[in-house]
Amino acid sequence: MPKKEYGWANGNIPLIGDHSLAKHRILRQYVQKYVEILTRDPRIDRFQLALVDGFAGGGIYRRSGQKDPHLGSPAILIEAIAAAEVAVNATRQKQIQIRTSYYFVDKSKANIDALEKTLTDHVYPRFPGVTPQILTGRFEENLAQIVADIKKKGKSPRAIFLLDQCCRARCLMAFRAPLAMAIAPCASSATTTMAIA
Repeated sequence: MPKKEYGWANGNIPLIGDHSLAKHRILRQYVQKYVEILTRDPRIDRFQLALVDGFAGGGIYRRSGQKDPHLGSPAILIEAIAAAEVAVNATRQKQIQIRTSYYFVDKSKANIDALEKTLTDHVYPRFPGVTPQILTGRFEENLAQIVADIKKKGKSPRAIFLLDQCCRARCLMAFRAPLAMAIAPCASSATTTMAIA
């Protein structure tokens, strides 16, 4: 299993590994299926969800032998929600609106700068209503703020936390202490944590 972290400093666009491509396919399928299953009830007309990427990176990669860039997990989350909303509404008489809050966190300012450029160049033109919160700093340092914000958005918030393989030890420590305590109030309302290695 690769141990290196991707980096986007100085305009670098890293070459994506096969393990990350597989992870992105799983992520897209999971999020779309999750929304499709939880919105099956034809009586509901609104579904609220928070998607948190704790290690968002710069959001763009090069692919071996490909000219077009490969967009990372922030774009995949946004695209998956849009695709799920279209798929769900194609089978319903009463249309449903999926209200999604996005939180993209990365410890590196260079990665966040690259992510903002990636979203501006490749995502916002296709999804103009999307306004993620983009946070610089370690995931565990931003966690309390994210959870508080999610809890403000409704009495039964649903959230998916995507935590990457990088910095595994710190994530596990966060889960054992502050994360477990901070998310406990949300847990009864379907908080999901994906830690895909």
